[in-house]
Order: sequence, then structure tokens, then C-alpha cells
Amino acid sequence: MFNASQGDSSLVKSVQNFLRNQNRDPASPVFLTHPDGLETVVKRLEQAIDSDIRRNERVTSVEISDNSIVVKGSQEYQSDAVILCIPAFSAAKILHGSCPNTSNLLAGIQYASMAFITFAFNKGDVSEFNGSGFLVGRDEDLLTTACSWTSEKWAHLKNNDTVFLRLSVGRFDDTEALDMEDDTLIEKLKGELATLTGIKANPIATRVTRWPYSFPQYELGHGEKVNAIRQQVASEMPGMFLAGSPFKGIGLSACIRDGIDQARKAKNFLMQR
Repeated sequence: MFNASQGDSSLVKSVQNFLRNQNRDPASPVFLTHPDGLETVVKRLEQAIDSDIRRNERVTSVEISDNSIVVKGSQEYQSDAVILCIPAFSAAKILHGSCPNTSNLLAGIQYASMAFITFAFNKGDVSEFNGSGFLVGRDEDLLTTACSWTSEKWAHLKNNDTVFLRLSVGRFDDTEALDMEDDTLIEKLKGELATLTGIKANPIATRVTRWPYSFPQYELGHGEKVNAIRQQVASEMPGMFLAGSPFKGIGLSACIRDGIDQARKAKNFLMQR
């Protein structure tokens, strides 16, 4: 965004010029997902890993023993290197006893709770929408933070009879929407949807999906905080690596890039032992 903003005194024009110069096919999709759900990506990854996978194992701590790292759960697992891909607050708890300074830094990464409410409407009850959705500013004094026209955003959800919309609620340090019962939240958002889009018809189906403490907050100086965390954990527990959404981005592609980067560093660490 910083690079995109440097080309013109108008931020919008500058970003438009920046995108035009990226040699990107304008017909290619802006958003990508797996049509069978992102769980498919995890399942395919599991199939590709030629190793011993333990599911539903609750890890209570990770400690150093001699020159090895011991992962403690229902039993102890000894390893030369470990990559933790979990929320920052979970990593802080697990590393509290063995890496107190790293734990304190991890605990400083704040999280927001979110919920997504999906509405299905008869197509005839919804006007055509040219776009993928819109954001709603905090100063609008609404619970809704964003609305995605999922039928337009995702090609595999296009339907001749039904239009799908997804509203997002929840902001950092604001749990008003998350504290509501599903029925109350749905009724509230039906009114906000009518205000925002003019859609006054009753949906033919709804679904509420809650994600408590799921969105890490990338505050000013986050990059420096991440560097400090990784330097500290390398000092307190050589062979311990941290990856995932708390560090370099919440999107799937950002998590994959960070995971690959940390896996390579773990491999280099093992080769130098």
C-alpha cells in the first residue's frame, strides 16, 4: 500500500495506476479459495506428508532437555526442532515456563473476535450487484463491519435461484455482536442489511459462524515486534520456530509463505547441528 500510494497525490488514483502497472490479467479473479472448502487444503497437505501425524493431542508445554526439545502432552515427544503454528496467546501459554521473555512478547499480540452471518435470498428479492462487497466504517454506528456478495465473489456459489450474502461483525475491543444470541443477532443484521442495501425480504436460510479471538491485530510496529519475538525465542530455545497468522498476515497465502520460510529455517538449523 505504501508503494502504491507514492505515484499520485490522490491515493485512489495512485493505487489504480499501481494496479495497472502490475501486468495482471484483469479477467483473473481477485479472490481465491477452494470450491470444496479450505479444509480440502489441509486434507491434501496431510496426504502429502509422509510422517506420523497425531491428531487431537493437547500440548501443555514445550521444554528444553539437554540438547533436545521436549513437547509434553499425553506423552512426551522429543525433537531437535519444533515449529509452533498456533495463535499467539496459545503459544504464550505453552512457552510460559521455558521461554518467559518470548511468552511475554507473544502475549502482547492482541486479538479480535469475529462472527460471520450468511443470508440466502431468493434471487428475485435482491437487486443485481456489480462487485464483491463493501466495508462499513466504525463511525456508521452499526454492528456490520463488512458485507460480501458471496454469490458474486465466488464463482462456485453462483446460483440461478439463490443469492448468498455474508455479513461480518466484531471489532477489536468490541464484543457487542458476539454477546448476542443467534436469533437476536440475525434480526438485528436484517435491519442493518435493509439500511445498507435496500434488501427488505426475509432470507430463506441463515447461518451464524463464530470465531472468538481469531483475528490478530497488526498494530503500529508489528513488524518490529515479530522480529523481536523470533530473535528472543531463538535465544531462549534454539530449534523453536513460530509461524502462522499472528506474524506475517492472516490470509491463507500469507500463512503458507510464512510456514515455508520457517520450515526452511528449521531445516537449516538441523543441518548445522
